[in-house]
Amino acid sequence: MARADWEPYESNVGNALSQLDAPGEGTSVDHKALQLADCIRSAALVTAQLARERVAKTPWWNSNLQRLRTRSRRLRRAYQKAWVATSRDLLKENYLAARREYKDALQ
Repeated sequence: MARADWEPYESNVGNALSQLDAPGEGTSVDHKALQLADCIRSAALVTAQLARERVAKTPWWNSNLQRLRTRSRRLRRAYQKAWVATSRDLLKENYLAARREYKDALQ
């Protein structure tokens, strides 16, 4: 529910509760609980606005961009974890190239 108007909700719940069966020997607690839940649910559906489905904010995003971003992040992590200077330099070059490719694809 996005928004609710509580005064009509209370009156709808009150009307629904007044129409419930009177408590008696033949009714079980489970049956009464189901009736109460139905009253609350129906009042909520009548008085509250349902939230709208969200439209994708980024229709330009595609699987190629996802793959490039994943590769760039993976190479960045490898570069950051490298201890040896020679391999670190090579990993940095690979990471920067992958990042450049990803940024070019974004534009």
